Amino acid sequence: NTNNKQANSNNHEDDENIGSNTTTTIIPLPPLTTLLSPNGTIISDISFLLDFAIIAFPKSGTTFLKDYLNRTNETHLHQSELCMKRDPLDVADFVRRYHALHVRYDQPRHPKTVRFGIKCPGTFYRTDDVHVYHRYFPKTKFIVGLR
Repeated sequence: NTNNKQANSNNHEDDENIGSNTTTTIIPLPPLTTLLSPNGTIISDISFLLDFAIIAFPKSGTTFLKDYLNRTNETHLHQSELCMKRDPLDVADFVRRYHALHVRYDQPRHPKTVRFGIKCPGTFYRTDDVHVYHRYFPKTKFIVGLR
């Protein structure tokens, strides 16, 4: 019976723990100048900057959730709403802010000890927001709030 439990627990390992007997390769944080041109154009992969996003309808508890998650040292969310619409300046502003946070928290590109997120109510009815996530942040996890 103990062997069955151990076998079952091994089936549920996440991808990051597979081969945990090997040394983890640290991928350093790239300089901001390799991610963003001087005029604000995205010139490289920025998907690693955003681990999760709280997207929801307004008045569905997003502020409470943001404040709750910010109480731990394992997550960081911007204090105010940070929505990235189709305007390239929104994305460039995000890259500057969140790259600086990665530097401040001494986070490599991989593996991270802090997960970075944003709160953006209203994403459901602004299709441009969804396109930004699809284009720049395809691996971002979503916390969805309904009302």
